[in-house]
Amino acid sequence: MIRVKIELEPFGMTIGGKQLAEIRIWNSTGKGLTSSHNYEYEVYEPSPLEGKPIMKSGSIKKYDRAQPVINLITTVLNNFHDQSN
Repeated sequence: MIRVKIELEPFGMTIGGKQLAEIRIWNSTGKGLTSSHNYEYEVYEPSPLEGKPIMKSGSIKKYDRAQPVINLITTVLNNFHDQSN
């Protein structure tokens, strides 16, 4: 699993910081030698500025796992954004 934590550290100090959001991404295809896999993800924002906590999930189909991990995170964020609109 890939876990991306987004944290606020006031004045660059870890003391008094808080988690703003978390993204969890995992391979839902299982083991395999192919470079194309399916991924599931969850995006969690415990205390947004307005409203209730956000918990959304989705999937990325046939993603080329040979790509850099930052590309997968970008794909997840774009997919999440498209779902939100």
